Formats: sequence, C-alpha cells, structure tokens
Amino acid sequence: ADAVCGACLAEFYDVDGTCTACATCTAGTNYETTACTDGSNRVCTACTACDNNNRENDGTDCTTSADAVCGTCSSGFFDDSANNDGTCSACTDCSASNEEETSACTA
Repeated sequence: ADAVCGACLAEFYDVDGTCTACATCTAGTNYETTACTDGSNRVCTACTACDNNNRENDGTDCTTSADAVCGTCSSGFFDDSANNDGTCSACTDCSASNEEETSACTA
C-alpha cells in the first residue's frame, strides 16, 4: 500500500492540497502578528520606526516576534496628543519670530 500523507509539516501551510512554505519575518524589518498554521500563512507587520515618529527607542528593538517599543519624544519635539498617532511634533521656536517664550517645550 502507498503512503498516506497528513497535515503539512511545521513552517508550511496547505494551499489547495499543496504544502507551501510560510512567510518569514525579518528582525528589524517586520514581526509576526499571525502565526503560521496548517491552514494559513504567517502574517508579518512592518516594525515601528521610532525615529520616523520623532521618538527615542527605549532599547527594545523590533524582533521577529515583537515590535520596537518607542519611548519619549526626541529633543526638540513634544507629544502632541491631538495627532492620536503616536508621533511627536516639532517644538515651536519662538525666537525665530522674535517672540518671547512663555512656556518651555517639554517632551
């Protein structure tokens, strides 16, 4: 009798009866948000680039299993909650318009 095949091996998923290699996430580029299973491919999501949001990286870099963790705003930027997107906005330079600074910009 011939061999009988079962489920796909680890790191493969079934596409219409054919076992296909699961996508691979790359540390520093993207991380896994949905695991590879016998019936579905792995989903990788782009890493958050803290510097693109003018935020400091708190030392937790993006790995294949977790996103980077961004910390406080970089120097010269403040947390503008009106943005609702986690980005920091540039502080206004009052001296550029010959105005007195009445309140300092804080992260």
